[in-house]
Amino acid sequence: MNPADDAAWTSLQELQTLACWAEGRARAVEVGTWKGRSAEAIAFGQGDEGRLWCVDDWSGDPDERTRRLYFPQSLTPGGVTEVREAWRERMKDYLHRVTLVERTSEVACCSFADGSLDMVFLDGCHIFEVMLCGLAAWQPKVKPGGLLCGHDADQSGVVRALLERFPGMIEYGPGKLWRTRQ
Repeated sequence: MNPADDAAWTSLQELQTLACWAEGRARAVEVGTWKGRSAEAIAFGQGDEGRLWCVDDWSGDPDERTRRLYFPQSLTPGGVTEVREAWRERMKDYLHRVTLVERTSEVACCSFADGSLDMVFLDGCHIFEVMLCGLAAWQPKVKPGGLLCGHDADQSGVVRALLERFPGMIEYGPGKLWRTRQ
């Protein structure tokens, strides 16, 4: 893992925690893979027997201001290609067991049966309504004893959606990570 890349978005402690959470989880999905920093931690933690699907259409946040600030690549013709190639370069050692799913979360979710996943990591759009829909769509895909978790618990839309969907059932930390209690 290369902890220096995009360090402002995900800390080394968060990446180490993700790798630990992924141990023993054979089938996992990451929603919002961007350049693959969290995906690399999950794949590393899963070990050679794990299978990971990374979902992203790289359109960025629907809010135009946020898009211009954080996802300028989504606004230029070659930009998405650059991000995709950065993802492929980072994930090159895992491509034999990691699949890139270039779809929206809503479309990709339909490809998985209910109760078929050991872990779902949500790190896509942080807008309340989008996050709430994502939680509702992906929660049934996680099998009993599995893990539904995510990032950016410092974003108001994420926190509101978590509190509405899982009142009293969320553990926070370290950093901006969150996970549902079983």
